[in-house]
Amino acid sequence: MSFFDFFNDVVDTVSDTADKVAKGAKVVGYIAKKGNLLDVAEFAKSVGKWASPLKIAPTPVLEGGQKVIKGMRWTTGEGDPVLGTDFVEGSRAFRELEPRFSAARPDDTWSGGDAPGHYESRLEKQLDHVAILRDADAKVGQVMSREADELNEVRRILDGLHNELADFGEFSKWLGVGQIGKTLQFSVETAAVIQVVNEARKKLWEMHDFANANAAAVREAIQSYEKVSTEATPQDSIGDFDPPR
Repeated sequence: MSFFDFFNDVVDTVSDTADKVAKGAKVVGYIAKKGNLLDVAEFAKSVGKWASPLKIAPTPVLEGGQKVIKGMRWTTGEGDPVLGTDFVEGSRAFRELEPRFSAARPDDTWSGGDAPGHYESRLEKQLDHVAILRDADAKVGQVMSREADELNEVRRILDGLHNELADFGEFSKWLGVGQIGKTLQFSVETAAVIQVVNEARKKLWEMHDFANANAAAVREAIQSYEKVSTEATPQDSIGDFDPPR
């Protein structure tokens, strides 16, 4: 059961301010049973018989949970993540070059022995390099855009969980009547924090897995860049005509 289920059960049931404690106790008993918190469930049964809504001091439990979530949120950074727009545009530019290379192939009007063949071979190699760079740029652009979407989604989830804890406190505070009620409130809020932190931890772990997959894809692109860099030999063209000095 997710925290959203936990919270929504409370919100749906605890609606009338006049009897929030009594209804809240029923909800806690129901939720505690679902969460295997049998001691809390039994506790909740008796609370609703005598409790009445009183002003209570907020407990630090939910605030502590929020601080944990804020710490997780901090690891996702600030500001808008960088999109891969520049790489996508680079890929498009390389794609636009391909017809020019194809049009430059030697035809039957070329002469000069082996020269046309050498020229075409060099042209094919350059065309191959352009295709490699095109695909590498496209891959990096796609990865960066995907990672930006993933990061924004994780931030949205963490922010939502942080706010849900605050909203939950508006209902759980009505349970804290007397020493017994405060103990019950502490137990319920602790259970809520545990669920929220576990959900947040799972989202961060998913982001970690996403980051590893994205890094692997970028490493593949880097290998493509290195391949082109290694095979591109400017000295070959320079050496085509190298008069003695």
